[in-house]
Amino acid sequence: MRRRRGFILYIVLTVLFALAILAFALNSFKSGAVVQLSRNIDQNRLALLAQSANAEALARLRTQANNFDSDISKAFRKIFEMNTTSGAESLENYVIFDDFVPEKTLEMSQEEGYPLDVKCKAVLNVYRKAPYKSVSAYNAYIDLYAQANRDGSGEKITIEVHERRDVRITDMRHYLDKYVLFVKNYSPDLNNPHRRIIIEGIPNSGSHISRVYLGNNFYPDAADPQKYIWLDINYNDHNKLNGFKEIFKISELRQFSDKAEKVLFYSGNKVFKDFTNITIDQFFQVASVKHVYENLVNDASNAANEVETKPDKNLVGSNLNAHCVNGMNKLKSKGANSSNSAAYSICEDFVKNVKSNYSDYSQCRGFVQILNNCIMNWKYRYGYLDAENVWKIYEKERPNIPDPKKWVNAQSYRGLSEISDEFNKRGPYVNAYLKEKNGKIYNPERFRIGRMFSLFGEDNKTNVLVEGPVFMRFFKIAFLDEFTDTIEIGAKSDGSGEMLKKQINPEPVPMPTVRLDEDKSFLNTKLGSDLSPSLYYSDYYMMSCAIDTLSVNALIGTNVSFYNGDGKSTSINPITTPAPTFLNALQKTGANVPATSFSRLIDLQTVTYNYPESADFIKSRVAEYNGNKTLFVDGVMFIEKGDLDLSEIHYFYGKGLIYLRGGDCKIGNMQRARNEIQTGDSMRIYLQHGDFRLTSEDPIIIEASLGAFTYPMGSDLSSQGSLVFNGQSQVKIFGNLLVDYLYTQDTGSYGLKKDGKLIVQHDPFIYEPAAKIGGIQQDPYHVSIGPVRTSFAINAGGKSF
Repeated sequence: MRRRRGFILYIVLTVLFALAILAFALNSFKSGAVVQLSRNIDQNRLALLAQSANAEALARLRTQANNFDSDISKAFRKIFEMNTTSGAESLENYVIFDDFVPEKTLEMSQEEGYPLDVKCKAVLNVYRKAPYKSVSAYNAYIDLYAQANRDGSGEKITIEVHERRDVRITDMRHYLDKYVLFVKNYSPDLNNPHRRIIIEGIPNSGSHISRVYLGNNFYPDAADPQKYIWLDINYNDHNKLNGFKEIFKISELRQFSDKAEKVLFYSGNKVFKDFTNITIDQFFQVASVKHVYENLVNDASNAANEVETKPDKNLVGSNLNAHCVNGMNKLKSKGANSSNSAAYSICEDFVKNVKSNYSDYSQCRGFVQILNNCIMNWKYRYGYLDAENVWKIYEKERPNIPDPKKWVNAQSYRGLSEISDEFNKRGPYVNAYLKEKNGKIYNPERFRIGRMFSLFGEDNKTNVLVEGPVFMRFFKIAFLDEFTDTIEIGAKSDGSGEMLKKQINPEPVPMPTVRLDEDKSFLNTKLGSDLSPSLYYSDYYMMSCAIDTLSVNALIGTNVSFYNGDGKSTSINPITTPAPTFLNALQKTGANVPATSFSRLIDLQTVTYNYPESADFIKSRVAEYNGNKTLFVDGVMFIEKGDLDLSEIHYFYGKGLIYLRGGDCKIGNMQRARNEIQTGDSMRIYLQHGDFRLTSEDPIIIEASLGAFTYPMGSDLSSQGSLVFNGQSQVKIFGNLLVDYLYTQDTGSYGLKKDGKLIVQHDPFIYEPAAKIGGIQQDPYHVSIGPVRTSFAINAGGKSF
């Protein structure tokens, strides 16, 4: 019994001991699990807080990378100083910051009673530079590191989170930024008095001056070797410009006589007999001299025929010849004395010596005597004026040929505009250039007469530099003035016979326009002296004509400063510099790129965002800001194809370039959503194969650089990039305009309304993105940080900094 009790006690003790061991084991297991769980919770918390820190660091990068005054912005921009050679360059492990403390993350952890020690680092790695000279941009990626550990815990646990994002660093400047207007192809609207193009360059400062390029690509086929652009100056627009005052030196307009209006910039006269290089035979067909002679012969033949009342109209040609013969026969029948009369001698001279079907009087002694008298008495008068004062340029829609003003139809002044059968009812100036040569019209573009578009702003106070084959044009009207004199005429060739004293009064001789390549006459024979009163242009011809050899830059005055293609300050005198001052767009020394090849090159590898279609772009980039649909631009954004419809979006935010490879862009009012001086916001839209099509809003203001260049060039005008209007009365582009061609008076509703305006005002943020504007230094660069992580890792326990 006692043995059994001892055994039971042993069993009980053993079980108790086993239970104690089990209890101890269970307690130890639980304690370890709790510790491990606690560690896991800490790691997760630290990982989340480290990611929060990275997000805060990323937010700091994004908000500061394009804030010109920040240290982060300055760090990014040092890349352009450090990485100056062309081609791909490597710049690894460039530290943007390594001591950033994410305050929001710390504040959040402290509010939860979780003490935290955290810091961040950002390292930039540049691995590619755009290889093109005109593109200054870099491919890079940025590594963000955040280290987090629990502050004050017994055992220190460190979690490091790493993420990587793509970065694009771009210099937004481009060679074309200096142009307020760049038009590659010939456009016939530049002298349009009803649809005005007004150019407002930047206020001139030192060598800072806006440029305008006007090209003549696709100039209409013509026989004329000079395929230039002529812009008609206008007294009311240009008389206060330094160049106008220097060239014409006028205090007020002048007039030929009381019969003409006061419209001349200059009025001059010369004694005709002092002219050299012209010969008497060049005047045998001058109508006013022929009329005097015909009148003399008619008087003589009427006397011989005993006609008492002179007919209202003189006889000419065969009728006059027959009348003379009949009169001579009557005089002969009366005896020898009658045949020695002045009337007989005059009729005999005509009958014997008239040639070419009674139209050539050059062998007639009486005609030559009258002509010599004219040569001794003629006074040549001439003056210079603008198209507005010759033609009624406001009374017809272009391109119809305008009628001449009333005063220009006077006999003296018909050299440019007489509407007669002789000139096919279109005036001698116009007729000269519509006549054919070698089966082609000579040059219909020369008579696109009007009022040149406003190059110097609405107040004509802001100079711009014009490039391309562009000349200013004004006109000369000239004539030989009438006079009264008495001549003795009628003797026979041997000097015998009656002499008749006759008063002659030749009518004024207008000097019509002829082309220099036509048969030589006194009109297009180069005189031995220059008629021009100015040192700056020449005038060697008697005819009325266009003076169109001065560069339009001459209106600036005697000095203009500008930066040449190499960025060096240069000054010239545009009045004395041979015209055109700049035949081609200004380029770097040694460059030989035609203006037709000018475009904005895009390096696809440095593009910030790529969109297959325009609809994807709109979906991604448009959001509401301050209650308005707003376009958010960020660096270079490339769209492959599809018409881009911005018609319902009237605001943009940020700095960037939209490049549409194929498609039109429909756009209406578009303005900055933020203050441009404070933010440097600017937008450029480039179309490679498309037009800008304006909405029906009126007026429209667009704050952007608009470029529509078809490149490579096509052969058809319809495929070229342009600005298509929608019948507006006013469109203002505050930026610049770069197009293949520009028609304000297009067919249908594509053009401006009559008397509408296109105003292109150069935005200083486009002209020079690195300028100091409003006292604030602006930033030409833009940093874009990718929206997605390209890699992500969490490291427990390790540290990389």
